[in-house]
Amino acid sequence: MDGTTGDLAKMATRRVRRPKDKEKLVQRLVDEDKVFETYRDTLAFAAALGYAKNTRTAFEQSSEPIPWSVFSGAGHEALVNMISVMSTKDFAILSPGRFEERLLIFEEFANGGLHILSELVARAERQSLDLVLDLIMDSEGPRESGEEPEIKKFASDLSW
Repeated sequence: MDGTTGDLAKMATRRVRRPKDKEKLVQRLVDEDKVFETYRDTLAFAAALGYAKNTRTAFEQSSEPIPWSVFSGAGHEALVNMISVMSTKDFAILSPGRFEERLLIFEEFANGGLHILSELVARAERQSLDLVLDLIMDSEGPRESGEEPEIKKFASDLSW
């Protein structure tokens, strides 16, 4: 089996880890509060939030991981790739042999984003959905300091 075939086999069997210490939050956001439809979508949002807030946190213990095919089938591979390139400033990270590294980066930013969400949910007297909507609105609206919105900065960083 050549390197490329081996890398594709790893991608097919790889599972995206969920931080065990954030499992109750993920379940709450999906099952109770219905903020996100799936655990996959919760992790995708959390990874984008973690990246936007520059919060990347390693973790050891994982809850039941989600098959990579669930992410790639929903089009989230682009998000994983974008976060990986932007955080490393290295386009070579997109090579098939660095798939594990890309997923680790995504998982750690998702953990960072979940940490941010857990703090917001713990302090809030509002519904979780309102908190998430506020985060989205804050990222799109103009800053008081005249700084351009985070989404525009994020998009301009992607220009090649």
